[in-house]
Amino acid sequence: EENDEEEEAEESEVENANGEGEDAEEEEPLRVTAHLLKRAPDGECPWDTWLELMHRWPRLQVKLGAPEFFRRAEELKVKFDVERLHELREELRKQRDDARQKRLENAERLKNGAEEFIREAERRRAMLGGRFGGGFVLRPCNKELEERRREKEEKMEQELEARLAQEENEKKQLQEAKEKKRQHLKEQAEQREQEKREEQQRAQKRQQQLELEEKVRQQAAAKLEAALAEAHRRRCPLCDRHSLGGPALPGLLAKATEAAGEAAEEASPETSSTLYLLPWGAPGAGVASIPEVDQREAMSLIYAAGTVEALMLVPVCMLADTQAAGAMSAYAAAVLIILSAA
Repeated sequence: EENDEEEEAEESEVENANGEGEDAEEEEPLRVTAHLLKRAPDGECPWDTWLELMHRWPRLQVKLGAPEFFRRAEELKVKFDVERLHELREELRKQRDDARQKRLENAERLKNGAEEFIREAERRRAMLGGRFGGGFVLRPCNKELEERRREKEEKMEQELEARLAQEENEKKQLQEAKEKKRQHLKEQAEQREQEKREEQQRAQKRQQQLELEEKVRQQAAAKLEAALAEAHRRRCPLCDRHSLGGPALPGLLAKATEAAGEAAEEASPETSSTLYLLPWGAPGAGVASIPEVDQREAMSLIYAAGTVEALMLVPVCMLADTQAAGAMSAYAAAVLIILSAA
């Protein structure tokens, strides 16, 4: 309590001296140390309080020594030597009192000296008054020198104003450059964001297109399987399918080989083609004849599936060296059907 009363009295005295130039500068360290002692009587204070007082009096850390920073309950604290703080305050008080006493002595000496100077000037004027006709002992001001001094001061003021205007202009230009750079960075960020959104939209469209193509393929495959199942249900004989990935069936006509080759080239990696032989005409006829009803129905069902790439009527004798020779031996002709599974 005594320390608090002493600090309050000292703060009141410091506030009363704020209007005096040199006193105010000398009292700032005392104000800082008083505030620090009030906020941290045990030698510990928050870090922001320490930084604020360091900003007000930068020599605080030099006088007290390097503090210790630590954390307590997630809060950054500063620890310093409180005994050294009390000693520092005593030193500052003594320096302040000595400075005040010195200023008082200088003021008194100046006052006495001024009075002595005035008396000496009056005495000399009295002694020389008759010789100079009662004129001034000191020479009057030189008008030419006074004019030069005034012109020099005006020139210095103009240079100062020009320098301040230039600094203000440079500051304004720097601010405008920063604003332009910030706007440019903002536009670049917006452009990157727009490109990212467009890329996402394109990827989404590609995914939708792939899904749609897959759906179409599945529907076409379902139609083909349904057509083939219906053809089998109606007892329409179809021989086993043959892949187009290898050489054309041996014994086919040139046009049939060419059609099979074109179908294989046009097929994309996502699609696959199959080859069917449908008997055509009445069995045992020996020559090509009019197809029977079930053969026409099977052809209509397969064609309606929408996957037929090529149709060609082939004599069965051309299939003598193929696997289908046995199944087609009773017929004179067969229809070569190239289907796409996609």
